[in-house]
Amino acid sequence: SDDRSIRIWNPATGATVNSRANAHGTTGTYNLTCVRALPSGSIATASKFGDIRIWTPTLSSFSALGTHTGMVNVLELLSNGLLVSGGVDTFAVVWNTTSLTQKNKFKAVGGTSVTCIKELNDGAVVFGGNSPTLFTYRLNYITDTQISIHNGTNFLATGELPCQDMNLY
Repeated sequence: SDDRSIRIWNPATGATVNSRANAHGTTGTYNLTCVRALPSGSIATASKFGDIRIWTPTLSSFSALGTHTGMVNVLELLSNGLLVSGGVDTFAVVWNTTSLTQKNKFKAVGGTSVTCIKELNDGAVVFGGNSPTLFTYRLNYITDTQISIHNGTNFLATGELPCQDMNLY
């Protein structure tokens, strides 16, 4: 949240089960921007500063994955368990959260901020940003490369593409 904390809630009672204050630091630039639950029970978080952390399920400790050079806008978990982050630095980064390694880093949306990442049923990954273009890639996890499948320019007239408007399934 903007108060730099992570909170785990009990949905039945609304009570906080666990929390961590100043999860990414103590200044305003470390406000959290994204959170994603991982299959292992761990929690991935990202901040305005650009860093990404993997927290234990109890929030008692974390491992640093790495950083973007600006705010992280989105974290998306792929069906194969890899995590993809997108940021204002125009990059998408594919992470292995088990080995805590970066698998791939590439300019996903032609030099614009990455604001949305969606995996399609066929395994292709679509990236949206603050431009009217969607970029679709097939990621090769063996060679850590990507192949552009389609770059569409007629999806939006102007403006940023928010994730909730990206109904591609």
